[in-house]
Amino acid sequence: MAMRGRPAFQPTDEQRKNVEVMVGLGIPEENICLLVRDRRDKPISRNSLRKHFKKQLETGATKLNAQVGNFMVSTIFGAKPPNGTTPIRDERVRSNPFPSSGESTNHRFLPDFIPLLPALDELLAADDQGALTE
Repeated sequence: MAMRGRPAFQPTDEQRKNVEVMVGLGIPEENICLLVRDRRDKPISRNSLRKHFKKQLETGATKLNAQVGNFMVSTIFGAKPPNGTTPIRDERVRSNPFPSSGESTNHRFLPDFIPLLPALDELLAADDQGALTE
C-alpha cells in the first residue's frame, strides 16, 4: 500500500534546543519557521511550529532568562558557572567594552561590576574567617 501525502514533520533534539533559544532571544515565530527545516529542506509552517514545539515556545524565554541569571550571579560571586558557560577572564575586554574602530570587536558588552570580582572574593574570604560577623 502506497503512502499518501507528505510525511509528517518530526523535529530533532537539535531543532528543539534551537527553537527554545530563539524564543528566549525574542525572535518572532515567523522567523523561527524560516530557520527550522523539514526533510526536504523547506521551512516549516507556523502551525507545524506550534504543534511540534509547543513546550519550547512556552518555556524558552523563562529557561534562557534563568540561565543568564545563574551565569550573572555565579560570575559576581566568583563561583563555578553553570554547565555550558565560561566565566569572562580577559582583562582587556573588561576594561574596554566599547573599543575604537581600529580595535577588535569580537566580544560582547560586559557589565561594570565585573572588575569588582576580586574585591568580592576578598570580602567573602574575610567573612569565611569570621572577620565580618562581629
